[in-house]
Amino acid sequence: MNPHSLFSPADPRRPVRPAARDLQLLGPYQLLQRLGSDRSTQLWRVRPEADRPASSTDLLLLPVANGAQPLAEGVAPARLSALPPDGLLRGRRVDLGPAGHGCHLAGVSGLTLLERLGPEGGPVPSPADWVAWMAEMLDHLASLHEAGLRPPGLSGHTVLVEPGGRIRLIGIELAREMDPRGEGRREDLLLAGLLLHRGLAGRWALDEPDLPRAAQRLEREIVRLGWALPQPLPAALRALANRAIDHDPARRPLSARSLAQALRGWLDSHRAQRPDPLERLLDQVPTAGVLPAHADLPEHLAALNRLEGQRIDAWIVCLFDEPALAFELLRGLGAVGLAGQVQPDEIATLRRAVQLVGLHGVRQAAQGLRPWPGALDHTAAQSLAHRLAQASRAAHLAERLCPADHDGEAAGLLALLQALGELLLAYHFPEAQRQIEALTQSTAPLPSGLRPLTLEAAAQAVIGTSPQALAQGLARHWGLNEALQHAMQPLPSDRPVRAPETRLDTLRCAASAAGELAAGTPPQTVEQRFQRALGWTRGEASRAVAALTLAH
Repeated sequence: MNPHSLFSPADPRRPVRPAARDLQLLGPYQLLQRLGSDRSTQLWRVRPEADRPASSTDLLLLPVANGAQPLAEGVAPARLSALPPDGLLRGRRVDLGPAGHGCHLAGVSGLTLLERLGPEGGPVPSPADWVAWMAEMLDHLASLHEAGLRPPGLSGHTVLVEPGGRIRLIGIELAREMDPRGEGRREDLLLAGLLLHRGLAGRWALDEPDLPRAAQRLEREIVRLGWALPQPLPAALRALANRAIDHDPARRPLSARSLAQALRGWLDSHRAQRPDPLERLLDQVPTAGVLPAHADLPEHLAALNRLEGQRIDAWIVCLFDEPALAFELLRGLGAVGLAGQVQPDEIATLRRAVQLVGLHGVRQAAQGLRPWPGALDHTAAQSLAHRLAQASRAAHLAERLCPADHDGEAAGLLALLQALGELLLAYHFPEAQRQIEALTQSTAPLPSGLRPLTLEAAAQAVIGTSPQALAQGLARHWGLNEALQHAMQPLPSDRPVRAPETRLDTLRCAASAAGELAAGTPPQTVEQRFQRALGWTRGEASRAVAALTLAH
């Protein structure tokens, strides 16, 4: 094939997968997938022709024929070896014949920034996470500049995010000499500013994914971060990001090192101003309680009084309607050290808590709850009431849907615990909850390629942690065992449900199914996901929902 046909820049948002019948070859490499390209470089996932395993993690970075080129002889290896090793992913400079030179990277672990921002890249990075990545990238860029060198290109496909979160620049073997006037330094810094903008804005500046081309357009066009952003953005960070791509070069940062220091300064200030949300929660619980008593608490206590002398099972079902009381009993179990004294595949249960304190103890625990609605205003109280009702419904459904040879009460408790994170958000962080809802339920049209955030991503953006992390942190504080902490995480709704391997897995599965039903997922959809894992008969989810509706 004509090697120059590889080098026409393509939109890096649309990776190319060659058909099996038309495999693209370049020297000894089979080109499998183009991961990104711009006017300077292209990055390909490749397989060496002599070694064709079932999958490959090898990458090949190529300079584009009509873009900036490294010197013909390349930079002296001694100069490259003197560079700091941590932030530069080492590869091998390879001769590709008429196509020139490339950089082969074998066994690469991680995702490029472009992949990380793609639909399969995982949760959207919070502004703080993105700023930390950019600061680290700028440090590596500064090391190159201070050695009188430039990377072959700086774009979303030439920066790697390793599994542990470390940032690496790739293609250093194709590094270029810095020009005497330092124009290359200013260009690299502008490209870094455009990358910073992309992660914060959720879209490419000027809708141009080719960063060198976008940098040229900035000579005659002005770009600022808009106000309709995918995640909330503090004013100080907005100002830093806008300055990095300012139309006037004199107003931009002087060097990669200075921009990295400015971003880290903002990051340190941001973290100092926002205390750890779990610490804040644990500080509030002694005075505000875990949750306030339900508005219907007197009615629920009357029902408990009528059950005196009956089997504990009847008490437990009644406690499902009062999550605050159920959590208080569970906390008490942890306080006396019994919650952790169970077998690894079991969990502490409400039955054990009720057996410990008796009906009199349950009444005392109820009297210690904060009255409804605590310090919440009317809107926040309505939001919490809705979530409490949904959690109670999930607990009742979990008990009904649990396989007959398993503990339905334990499944109901897990359903309550799987809802605990969102309940804590609604009660202890009501303002943050409103922001999170706005990010996850956007009704306004979003720019092409953007979607409303997931609950986890939105919570990370607003308070710096996820609802599940809050719930698990509180469970650890109570002394609940690791088995329960694991089981209180609902199964991801976007992944297939695997067959449970233990009894506890089965309880977690039943609780997750109940949670999806209580949230309004159609029973047919839930049944398709969980039928095989829980051994349901056809229509069992629909019958459970109908029976619960009649009972209440």
